[in-house]
Amino acid sequence: MPTYGLDELYSLDDAKVDLVFVHGLTGDRRRSWTKNNVFWPKELLPLDLPLARIITFGYDAAVVDLNNEVSQSTIETHAADICDRLARLRLGTLAFERPIIFVAHSLGGLVCAQTIVNGAAGVPTDNAFIIANRTRGIVFLGTPFHGSPTAKYMEVLRRIIDIFHNTNSRKINDLKERSEKLEILVEAFARRLRQRLSEGKELGVFFFSETLPIHGHVIVPENNAKIIGYGDHASIHANHSEICKFASEHDEGYKSVLAAIKKLAEKATEIKTKVGAFGGVTVHDINLVHQDSITNIWNNNDNTKVGQQVGQQNITGGLNFS
Repeated sequence: MPTYGLDELYSLDDAKVDLVFVHGLTGDRRRSWTKNNVFWPKELLPLDLPLARIITFGYDAAVVDLNNEVSQSTIETHAADICDRLARLRLGTLAFERPIIFVAHSLGGLVCAQTIVNGAAGVPTDNAFIIANRTRGIVFLGTPFHGSPTAKYMEVLRRIIDIFHNTNSRKINDLKERSEKLEILVEAFARRLRQRLSEGKELGVFFFSETLPIHGHVIVPENNAKIIGYGDHASIHANHSEICKFASEHDEGYKSVLAAIKKLAEKATEIKTKVGAFGGVTVHDINLVHQDSITNIWNNNDNTKVGQQVGQQNITGGLNFS
């Protein structure tokens, strides 16, 4: 049975950053991040990021449930929920001013983007404003910023199942390519990225895309998984379901994502020492340290190629994207 809300996986009073994991469509706050029984945010990450508090967030991201009613909640609903929960968790503690970094898979990335957009429209006392303005970085894993061409197949399946069972068509419709609602969200998010940069409160973003298909289809193609002109991009040799699952610290995908998180954490905490609390990682360092882990690293601001992948992961998966 899925679990919702926040779960603190690793905590310490003097943490430098809050790292929050947000799963995707049909996902779960634990299962989405687990491979071969290794729940990597809890079992691997604290060893590499001992100064980060690690939290996972669960929400009802089901599209179809053959046995129970399906929530008709939306991206906006989930964005408001995570802001409220994080604000309550941090209120009256040393964490209130602590920077936040999100790590989000698929639909979860859109929830995080909506959180930032909501914060821009709020007032300083609003939870959305507080959380959005404390957020200093987001790692996106297979997020369909421009929709997914496979959403149309999901819609056909949904219509068939809907004859007999309750489903949530809104989540599928929002993920279709060239969805008007999705385009509005992405435009507003990009605008907020520009505003934050001009205000001297840059929001760092890193986009990861999948390279392997599921049943013959790449769920979120590379160009759909990033916003051109913003942040950094790399590909992980995995399908959409497995792009967020790692079984060991030696997994090339884990090395890539860890390096991206370290880069954002270093910026977020503004530590300027040679090594720094999180290792002083840069995009260049990601390529040098993990030369065999990243496919086509780009700085989207100038389309400059930084590195190419040498290594490979053999990953399989089904239509369950969690």
